[in-house]
Amino acid sequence: MLDPTLSLSTLLNAMPDATLVVDGQGKIVMCNRQLEHMFGYPHESLLNEPIHALIPEEYRHAHARHLQEYMHYPRRRMMGSVMTLYGQHLNGHTFPVDIMLSPLQLEEHKLVICSVREMREVKQMQDALTEALRRERQLARSDPLTHCANRRAFAELTEYEIERCRRYQRPFTLAFLALGNFKQVNVRHGHIAGDQLLQRIATLLQGSVRSSDTVARIDGDEFALLLPEAPMEIAQSILDRLHAQLVDELNSQFSQVSPSMAVLVCQQPPEHLDFLLKALDSQMNELSQQHKGMLSYRCYPQQ
Repeated sequence: MLDPTLSLSTLLNAMPDATLVVDGQGKIVMCNRQLEHMFGYPHESLLNEPIHALIPEEYRHAHARHLQEYMHYPRRRMMGSVMTLYGQHLNGHTFPVDIMLSPLQLEEHKLVICSVREMREVKQMQDALTEALRRERQLARSDPLTHCANRRAFAELTEYEIERCRRYQRPFTLAFLALGNFKQVNVRHGHIAGDQLLQRIATLLQGSVRSSDTVARIDGDEFALLLPEAPMEIAQSILDRLHAQLVDELNSQFSQVSPSMAVLVCQQPPEHLDFLLKALDSQMNELSQQHKGMLSYRCYPQQ
């Protein structure tokens, strides 16, 4: 009759995954060569060592608690049940792993067979995918030419400010900026010059507002600004200076381009964002027809 311990040892070394057997106290009673190689330990040097020797220091306390709970109610656990686990090599470096657990009863001994699979490449692919998704979301919310927020992001942030205004009675300000006669830049100097001008304007806008404010490009030569916590006096202190800087910037090279800015200080929340956008569009139309290149302030609702 074959020694069952010898048979189990032979089976462990035949398994493709790094595998060990742990007793109820969390001590390693058996492991295969694949596990020794994965964690960098000499042959049989892990026997009777605590399982936490293979776990990074910062996770050992939590692991001891999980081990106690598991031994109280042992059950099979397939790989993929937990997304992030880490092992620790003999040299101290850590690496992501996944594990499979299976309880084993040998006479009066309660044991657990644990297969360990290194997940470094999988983790790298997951991280790369997460970063790609993050960048995709960012691209979906930003203007590729100026790196400002786009119309979608601007609408989402403004909806949030409307809700804050509704809940806490906090005023905010919206502003539309249109670059009158901008098309002449493309016609006279080419589209590259036009794109460079838009980038310069975006940089000026972003550098002239507060960190809490949002600058968005919402159309070809149109920008929008969202200023949270900005009643009339704060809006004027920011936007008067900004409009003067725009005039100086454009006069230095493209004097035919005139920056018209319509400003709406929201003291009460509208029923819907569209109400504010229509009010700003109407205000901007008046500027473009009668006072091109000027700055206009209004309150919402109109007093």
